[in-house]
Amino acid sequence: MISPRKTRFCIVCLFALLVLLFGKSVAQHQSSRSPRGGVDVVIVWNQNASARDSIDQESYAAMMASMGFTALKINVHELNKAELNDRTLLLVPAASSRSLSLKDANRIVRKVEKGLRLVTGGESPLLSALHFQLGKPHRVGVVLDHHLPANHLHWADRPRVKWIAALPDLPTEVLYADSSTGHPLVVAAKLGRGKYIVLAPHLDAVSGKGYSRFPTMVNAIVRNLDCTPSFRRRGVDAYFDPGYRFGMSIEELTARWRRWGIRAVHAAAWYSDSAHPYDYKKLIDAAHKNGILVYAWLEWPHVGQGFWNQHPEWRQKNALLQDARLDFLHLMDLQNPDCMNAALNDLSRQMDLDWDGVDIAEFTITGAGGEALEGPSRPDYFTSFGTPMRTEFARVGGFDPLELENKNSEHFWQRDSLGLEKFYQYRKVVNNRLLRRVVEFIVDLEKKGKRDWELIHTIVDNTLHPEFDHLLGFDLDATLALLKEFGITLNVEDPYMEWAEPPTRYGRLRRTLVSMIPEHSSMIDINVVPIHPMDQHGFPSEQATGTELLQQVQSAAERNGRVCFYCESSLFEQDWPLVPHVLAGGSTIQKSAEGWEVNVPATVTLDWGMRGLSPVVDGKPWPCFGDDGIILSPGAHQLSFAKRSKPENSDQQPLRLVDIAGELIECQQTATGLNLIYVSPSRCLVTFGSLPKHFLLDDSTTDLPVLKGAGKFILLAPSGRHRLSVQAP
Repeated sequence: MISPRKTRFCIVCLFALLVLLFGKSVAQHQSSRSPRGGVDVVIVWNQNASARDSIDQESYAAMMASMGFTALKINVHELNKAELNDRTLLLVPAASSRSLSLKDANRIVRKVEKGLRLVTGGESPLLSALHFQLGKPHRVGVVLDHHLPANHLHWADRPRVKWIAALPDLPTEVLYADSSTGHPLVVAAKLGRGKYIVLAPHLDAVSGKGYSRFPTMVNAIVRNLDCTPSFRRRGVDAYFDPGYRFGMSIEELTARWRRWGIRAVHAAAWYSDSAHPYDYKKLIDAAHKNGILVYAWLEWPHVGQGFWNQHPEWRQKNALLQDARLDFLHLMDLQNPDCMNAALNDLSRQMDLDWDGVDIAEFTITGAGGEALEGPSRPDYFTSFGTPMRTEFARVGGFDPLELENKNSEHFWQRDSLGLEKFYQYRKVVNNRLLRRVVEFIVDLEKKGKRDWELIHTIVDNTLHPEFDHLLGFDLDATLALLKEFGITLNVEDPYMEWAEPPTRYGRLRRTLVSMIPEHSSMIDINVVPIHPMDQHGFPSEQATGTELLQQVQSAAERNGRVCFYCESSLFEQDWPLVPHVLAGGSTIQKSAEGWEVNVPATVTLDWGMRGLSPVVDGKPWPCFGDDGIILSPGAHQLSFAKRSKPENSDQQPLRLVDIAGELIECQQTATGLNLIYVSPSRCLVTFGSLPKHFLLDDSTTDLPVLKGAGKFILLAPSGRHRLSVQAP
């Protein structure tokens, strides 16, 4: 007979065993889960596709690559062997869709009912199985994007395309329609647990790049099919003009930048003396608490509207001796010593704030507006005719430069080409001299104030337009020598004449940069403004958006190069969340026997739901994770998970790194905190989940400022490469 005591003991042991097994089972189940939000992209490929069909299926691959996805291509005749589930995004271009058997089409529909996500185009057995019917072809010139209705898509070639004449009896949403007739061209729908998008015409049979018909299809895939890559990289800079954001609170604005993955903003610094001065201190404080750096953006000789109004005696003059204004630029005569000294003194006071650096953008005495490129043919735009310039040039050049615009003078520009060349060369000398003065002043200011600034100089690329040297008074060789002398970061923008060209132009510019200056000291500026004329074939959106924009970023960011946008307010808001995924391009994750094999070319965040679990990287506890995911350093890693030793809401959780605005090289958990190595061209904002204390920087005890954000703590660490040891309280 079994005693009651033995019975209770057996029950307790059995319960403990069940708890142990169940807990182990849960941990194994959770550690085998896939990344949150990630999907496997499969394109059904027709190797016999030709002409427009071939171009179209290439566009599907280009579109997905622009988002940061690595797509698997499978032959249309091998579709029956493919594993399709609720983590699959299946793309079936028109050429493949037409080649499907009825059996394959019905199998795909059943998989959609169980959670498969699908994009398909063209009349086919699959479309019939989904109960869609297409109407007869008609010409389409303007397409309405229902999620971006203000941005009409212009098809310059006005192709004849079919449209969706009959819809299934299911919840559907028209994504794109012919503007003139209202006929649906692209529709999203739900079927069971799955979702899908149907296109009546080709996705893009024009360029094969994915943006020549429906450039915002990438946005629709993210929005309607809930498909985003698993990796993100917070690595983009953006220009910020407060004039476009006066109606938005600084707190809301900086929180939005954080969600968009912006690393740093270059804030227009010319509103200090305006009628309604901007609160730069509040901006910097709020940005830092969101882990975002802030640079002072100068556009000299446009010192600011207030400076212009206060000092009419120092205004630059054009060849008509009128005050020089180009677009929004109010040009001051920095060759006048009193003007330059006053501007530098104002800058000195402004730099008392906690800026992270200075961007001397497009510095040229001529003004960098497009109007300056008209040269002497437009005397109202032809600048640098203030008294100091005229006086000095008369001494070194032998005549008053105003004579270049006097048709009766022997020095008239169309008559005296040597005289005009002499004036151009003189303006270069002056520009070099003044730029050096500004750089030396800022560097001296940094040293005296013991500040840690990244100094950036933005120029317009002149490799395809050597005439810029003359028209803008620009000297590339002298500028590069100055940047190397002072360790200045070079930011290069392509000239506005190139903005309507395909995104691959930024790849060429990146390769040009490598030959000009060490790549780690450079970045590319992408101007996002309405630029495509309505009659430009292959570019339906006046402003780059969707796939075109993402390919611009992809091209500019080759080899993990830095990218800067002009400007944060000009991008369509639906594009911003996709940019961090593009910057993480090249990152891969694959299931392995021990967990997951991860390979990343730069510091990225892997989106992963980890309730109750902590990541283990290369066999060691990995303390770099937060609500946004797991932060990974560059290289190949083995990723697995372990059950957390303490509840997530416990105050005794180990110190964790949850964000970093630089490159994380290494990180190790210690008994009392963290040891990490980082690299950053500017101050590095390192964000922790709890209050960090007691810092060792390169093995020396140091005091570093710590800011308290929303439930997080931001450490302002110095620029460069450093070993940092941090202890918890």
